[in-house]
Amino acid sequence: MGIIGVVAALTLPNLNSSTGDKEKVAKLQKIYSNLEDALGRAQAVYGPINDWFVLDNNDMELVNKRFRNRLLEFMKVSSSIPENTGSWITLADGSAMTFSYAIMTTDCNDTQSCGYMEIDIDGVNKGKNKKNIDIFQFSLYTRGFEPMGSQKQFNNEQFKNNCLKDLENFLFANCTGWVIQNGNMDYLKVNSEGECPDGKTILDWTTNTSCK
Repeated sequence: MGIIGVVAALTLPNLNSSTGDKEKVAKLQKIYSNLEDALGRAQAVYGPINDWFVLDNNDMELVNKRFRNRLLEFMKVSSSIPENTGSWITLADGSAMTFSYAIMTTDCNDTQSCGYMEIDIDGVNKGKNKKNIDIFQFSLYTRGFEPMGSQKQFNNEQFKNNCLKDLENFLFANCTGWVIQNGNMDYLKVNSEGECPDGKTILDWTTNTSCK
């Protein structure tokens, strides 16, 4: 019984962590799908997103509000929409989002980002509230949303330098693209060089997209 207890003590935390990561992955992928769907439906009603960037007396706050209100019109929101675009808005699934930096420039296109969205997948009053753990970000282009740090944006070296090293102190959640595309959060299990616990597997975009 003692041996069984020791084995359980060693394995249960890993199982719980793995289950928790899978739930986060599924929720983030769903949020991404919802964002893309809402933006597509909003453009069907209001026209291409770049047509939304009409500057009123060079007031970027008004541009942000226009973007926010049109996008949220096609999303399920459980809280009232605050006047300040920098405030967090709670969605029906319990996640929260802020439009603080959604439109940072109107001089953007399919390759030049307009700004970015920040999502807290378990809400601002739960979880660790740390980037790449429960806070994730999406770059906004006129073509739509792109998860930060996606393979379109990062090669293997950029992934290592911008997702793996000094993970929690980054200004941006540059592991978002990894979660969306590869369906795991194994970057939390590796060292700064991407080495998995087995001491052999090295995470990167082209050869090993999982520690399993």
